[in-house]
Amino acid sequence: MKEKKIDSKVWPTLITLGNLFCGFLAISYIADEKILAAAWLIFLGMIFDMFDGKVARMTNGSSDFGIQLDSLADMISFGVAPAFLVKTFILTEEFLWSQKIVWGLCLFFVICSAVRLAKFNVETDENDSHTYFYGLATPAAAGVLASLVLVAKTVSINMYVPENTYKIALLITTGILGCLMVSQIRYLHAGAFLFKKRPLFLQLVVYASLLALIIYYFSLITVLLCSTFLIYTISGIANELKIRSSAKNDDLASAH
Repeated sequence: MKEKKIDSKVWPTLITLGNLFCGFLAISYIADEKILAAAWLIFLGMIFDMFDGKVARMTNGSSDFGIQLDSLADMISFGVAPAFLVKTFILTEEFLWSQKIVWGLCLFFVICSAVRLAKFNVETDENDSHTYFYGLATPAAAGVLASLVLVAKTVSINMYVPENTYKIALLITTGILGCLMVSQIRYLHAGAFLFKKRPLFLQLVVYASLLALIIYYFSLITVLLCSTFLIYTISGIANELKIRSSAKNDDLASAH
């Protein structure tokens, strides 16, 4: 009797569901005010998100169903969870600004995440090279917020910046990230760069080593994570300004 072969679509689907589980668990932890654990779960969701597409291509398990499920998982893990994280982190203690402003900017982030994911699904062709895309990706935006919260929780941030000032900066950043997600700013596809011409086993070893470093050098890594996500976010803006400046100079040169 022949054994039934497992459908190739099962493996990437399970990985995507791992991302969804992380998002749901993060929201549950935030509701219990377990902010630190929730922030790390958002990053764990990113690891699942990085590998589901890779595994789908390796197993020839890519499908429209997988693409849609991936976006739904991303909406929970990188849209709702980080916005809820910021809202809860800011409002756990007394805050100078109105709660309506906090709720409004966090809701704006969620809306922009939904628009960004829907836009990506509609405009991206399956055969695209994915070396870059327009608008900041939702995982990157979520990474900025989660890492900023991690820094506040693991480093004595009030020694350098007043707590309310830090929270105001975080809230403004939330609004800016929402705008960047729905913008036409070109961003390098970080996943494509990291996975380029590297065997899956080597990738797993590298990421396992990074995870070990994160655990060992806890507070230092949170600052490094935060810096990495912020630099990536700013790099897109800097690159866009460079492109526009170059185009303007070309137009002036052709006019003469």
